[in-house]
Amino acid sequence: MMQMLVGTKHDRNPGALRFLNSRGQTLIMALLFGVIATILLRWFPLKVGIVLGDSMTPSFKPNQPFVIDRSYYTRHEPARGDVIVFKMRDEIYIKRIVGVPGDRIWLVEYSPQTESSPYKEVVPEQNLGELQKYLHRHPNVGRLRAFTVPEGTLYVVGDAENISIDSRQFGPISRDRVIGKVLAPQVKAPPDLGWEHLSRPVKS
Repeated sequence: MMQMLVGTKHDRNPGALRFLNSRGQTLIMALLFGVIATILLRWFPLKVGIVLGDSMTPSFKPNQPFVIDRSYYTRHEPARGDVIVFKMRDEIYIKRIVGVPGDRIWLVEYSPQTESSPYKEVVPEQNLGELQKYLHRHPNVGRLRAFTVPEGTLYVVGDAENISIDSRQFGPISRDRVIGKVLAPQVKAPPDLGWEHLSRPVKS
């Protein structure tokens, strides 16, 4: 009797037992996959974004996808020319670095009545001499001033300088606001901006 009872217990509906085991394994695997996927999506350094607006044209067009590396600046220092993504006032921005700590940035501040020009314009160093002469002859147009980028901050400007809202309005950004560097597409600043000469370290 004991042997029959044991046999009946183990042999009863074996197909159902195998089905339940398989279903349980599938459920566990699905849960594990979901947890792993969540961890990867949250902590994987590469992330895809979409450009909103046209302040980075012609380098980046509206609705253009891009890839950022959120861990890049744990291994490298920010450099002039890098395109970065950062958070400011609950908004996400994409801009180009034109000044790192210690750099001197030259700005021309146009008078409010000069409607055809932006109120503040970053001036490439190679254009300073000619611009200084022009402003000396036309003092009502605006004035030129130098700005030194403080430690722990970055000076960022949009490639479409005429319409971009950037460090000229809200000042240099704290480095801890940087989300990451744009890896793809890799787009250099438009050559007419001359940004490779925009700033130079301040000599002590």
